[in-house]
Amino acid sequence: MTTTAASPPRAWHAFSFRRLAALTGNTLTQLIRTKILYFLIVFFLIVTAAGFFFPTYGEQDLKLFKDVFLAGMSWFTLIFAITATAMLIPKDVEDRTLYTILCKPVPRLEYLLGRLLGVLCLIGISLALMDGVCTAILQLKAHLNQETQLAALRTVFGAKIPIDEITRIEQLYARQGPTWDLQTAVLGIFCQSSVMAAISLLLSTFASSSLFTILSSFAVFVIGHGQSLLREHFFSTQTLGPTSGILSLLLSLLSPDLKQFNHIDAVVAGSHIPWQLTGEMTGLALLYLGGYLAVSWLIFSGREL
Repeated sequence: MTTTAASPPRAWHAFSFRRLAALTGNTLTQLIRTKILYFLIVFFLIVTAAGFFFPTYGEQDLKLFKDVFLAGMSWFTLIFAITATAMLIPKDVEDRTLYTILCKPVPRLEYLLGRLLGVLCLIGISLALMDGVCTAILQLKAHLNQETQLAALRTVFGAKIPIDEITRIEQLYARQGPTWDLQTAVLGIFCQSSVMAAISLLLSTFASSSLFTILSSFAVFVIGHGQSLLREHFFSTQTLGPTSGILSLLLSLLSPDLKQFNHIDAVVAGSHIPWQLTGEMTGLALLYLGGYLAVSWLIFSGREL
């Protein structure tokens, strides 16, 4: 009778990309099955239909469509990032999935990072699909509006349309149609939703309920869009006193400056967004993500489960 030697146990690593990929994939699958995603998809389709069928014409038609479409994408990702992330840890605790994962053993930082990456992956996939639809429809509308305007000029000038008029119309619809600046606005939407997902994850590490996390995250979102007013108030010489100044400084430090990610108005107006600004926006988002994830890990590490 022969015996086979037992295989040596696998070495445990403090950080494993394989475990992280498994956690990210599990989170992605879990989020796809939730009802929140389908509700927000219906909401986005309604917003898109409203923007497509507005009775406008020409340049204003394209501006209105981009405004409605980008606003719908922004609210879709914002609501999903906050609500989905806020329910991840409480649901894992309720289903006792968290204890199974941490007993593998999986480091708590790896668990938090995997959950966050799963949310960001789904947001990125959703934005890519919506961006594709937006670009296709915008290209079609720009082409139809341009041809309609050229046809109107032919009725006035006949076959000899002035070159200046043709150039002006082509430049107009090239600026208001699909551009790289439009993709920068979409990237800004992704950065904003990623930061809000990290904030929601941070709050859920110590919050007693998902509702508290969601409401607090939306409060941070509102404060984040008023960062410029807070900074102006803090650095103004006409402050209301030391308490007001300290409070303004704390709010500025604890809440992200979300206006740095909002380029929708500039894109709708047809303005050009410099590449340098795009790089600064991306770097700022990564800085916020790293900071909030680090604080989440510190809080979650000391939490008794």
